[in-house]
Amino acid sequence: MAVVFFIVILFCDQAVKVYIRSSFLPGESLSVIPHVFHITYVLNPGAAFGIFANQRAFFIAAGVLLFCLAVYFYPRLRREGRWLRFSVASLLAGAAGNLIDRIASGLVVDFLDFRIWPVFNLADIAIVGGVIGMMLDQMETAGERLDKFLAARLTELSRSHLQKLIEAGAVLVDGKPRKANYKSRGGEEVTLTLPAPEATEIAAEPLPLAILYEDVDIIVINKARGMVVHPAAGVTHGTLVNALLAHCKDLSGINGAIRPGIVHRLDKDTSGVMVAAKNDRAHIDLAEQIRTKAARRVYWAIVHGNIREESGTIKGAIGRSAKDRKCMAIVPGGKPAVTHFRVLERFGDYTLVECRLETGRTHQIRVHLTSIGHPLVGDPKYGRRFSPFAIAGQALHSLTLDLTHPVTRQPMHFMAPLPEDMARILAALRARRSRG
Repeated sequence: MAVVFFIVILFCDQAVKVYIRSSFLPGESLSVIPHVFHITYVLNPGAAFGIFANQRAFFIAAGVLLFCLAVYFYPRLRREGRWLRFSVASLLAGAAGNLIDRIASGLVVDFLDFRIWPVFNLADIAIVGGVIGMMLDQMETAGERLDKFLAARLTELSRSHLQKLIEAGAVLVDGKPRKANYKSRGGEEVTLTLPAPEATEIAAEPLPLAILYEDVDIIVINKARGMVVHPAAGVTHGTLVNALLAHCKDLSGINGAIRPGIVHRLDKDTSGVMVAAKNDRAHIDLAEQIRTKAARRVYWAIVHGNIREESGTIKGAIGRSAKDRKCMAIVPGGKPAVTHFRVLERFGDYTLVECRLETGRTHQIRVHLTSIGHPLVGDPKYGRRFSPFAIAGQALHSLTLDLTHPVTRQPMHFMAPLPEDMARILAALRARRSRG
């Protein structure tokens, strides 16, 4: 989005300048609001607002250097606060607009004349706006707790885990250890040193894996329904982690010994595409893509009932159910959750829907669809007790995953074909529909 923002600002700046050149003579002025605002065509030999005149070579060299630095550093801004990327894009678009003028003729086209200030242009506004935005970014981080800052911006690690790292001295602020409740002043350098992966007792098991893609940094698999992602209480064997340990020489250690390489997860009885990280660099980047929604996931679900709307959005804060602590529910004070859905096919008393997550809460799709009266077919926790279809778990499948490769920065698209059980249900529903 920041790149699009850059293009829009640059295009508007250049388009307006083309209009000014074609419609006015140098020095010509048009009153828009008498005594307040005029359009005055001025050829400026200096920098913004006319300062440092007749330094064409210097400004061209400085502009080129600035862009080279921006190309190098911009990818590193993706983990920063929301203001910074757009602020840098605005500043660079303004600088580019004036740089194009200087390269073409040595003079910058200015036209906004408020009489009490030197004449300027849209590029100058973008430059000033970018600087202000960068200041706001610093203000946004100032006063924020250190553990909250890290949890929100740097990794997918839980806040409690980060607090332990901070207590262990793994986090430095301007080279000094701080407590978790330390309030940032803004503009400080925060360094997180992740500990080496812990020795693990989890056994590597040569379990079958449906691998969609693999390289030295990531592995993408089609997780089978019924497979637990990582070991937990009472489950130490047969998990995806057990299988990955047998297949991969290395896995990221960021999530500790129990969840090596696991960037995100699917429920035991949800099938579909998942990505795991083979090193910490890939893990941090992928986790950030998932947190910021740069990585996009699409799910298909078969639900009970006929959803009346063609599409819609379900909003409801999700937390532990007061009735059953093993279940999630829409509760006051829960974590905000948003699910977008679109109807793909209707079968009378069943519906095939596509779901896109704006947030990633535990059991989110299952809870949200149940909340509108359309639980998933086969869902053992939230669904109906009896189902005419043979399926071991909920009819929910992670169909596609789009992400940017954490090292090569190439866009990647992965698709996991529907599992046999869901395909069989859809075939039966389509056959029944065709019979009328």
